[in-house]
Amino acid sequence: MAPLRRSSNGAIWVIINNPPSAQQLAQEVGISISHFHSVFKAVVGESIAEYCLRLRIERAAALLKYSAWDIGEIGGLCGFQTHASFSRRFKQFYLLTPRQYRKQQTVSPFLQGNLRQTIQANEIRVGASKVQAAVSEWPELGLICLRFYGPVHGIYKPWRTMLSWFRNLDLDRSQARFFGLWFDGWESLNNNKFRYECAIHLPNSENLELPYWAYRRTIPDGLVAHATTSGSIQHIERDWLLFSTDWFPYSSYQPRGEFVMDEYPQELTRGSLFANFAKFLSVGIPIQMCIPVQTTPHLG
Repeated sequence: MAPLRRSSNGAIWVIINNPPSAQQLAQEVGISISHFHSVFKAVVGESIAEYCLRLRIERAAALLKYSAWDIGEIGGLCGFQTHASFSRRFKQFYLLTPRQYRKQQTVSPFLQGNLRQTIQANEIRVGASKVQAAVSEWPELGLICLRFYGPVHGIYKPWRTMLSWFRNLDLDRSQARFFGLWFDGWESLNNNKFRYECAIHLPNSENLELPYWAYRRTIPDGLVAHATTSGSIQHIERDWLLFSTDWFPYSSYQPRGEFVMDEYPQELTRGSLFANFAKFLSVGIPIQMCIPVQTTPHLG
């Protein structure tokens, strides 16, 4: 694969390395800077400084994986003054130094055309396990979201807030759908820095006034790859791995977003959240694994 080329105007580096100040952003939306800081963290889950740092680290990770540029040059382009500071910050997020991270990236299935195979059947089998994958056309989904940023074992916490609000709504809730949006891979990211959103699709809720901690996200209509699984968390992790690495990279589809999704059954939202979570941990509840996809050809 040929090395990536720099953008002629360098606009992306200006945005990442010299973002607008909090004062500028607060003025843009017409609130005080202290209120802007508190609202930003409540909605995004990170402070402005943490958010900008993560964007720089993620950009560096992408360049380490998909380019042949020098590691020190990548660090400088992403706003780090020294190799030591770049290496230290990168390891906080990925638990590897930039050199170690680049060394382990031996396969980049979404940006290479030398695929080992194109899977003809949707069924994946590993031992006694089986995942049945399918691709369907989904309509546009308007979601009401609450962001969580922290250790993966804490993802149930925002659901307490979300479901308490949902259960008190004075409208038809029978057609609601419930999603968990995952923005980070489980295999490499520091377990204390997961980005997750609990999200509810509630038809005919466009004019519904939302609480301060919620915001709207739209998933455009299009194709979604999906497969159903159930069981223990370890079983679900294994099936997600089968779905996302054994089937998806060789399916001729590519992701069309920055996240993957779990869709949870409505039964999870009824009764005690604690009891449901305990049931989920012990015997498992069926969930649907979802990846919004597109048919753009693989790049060679």
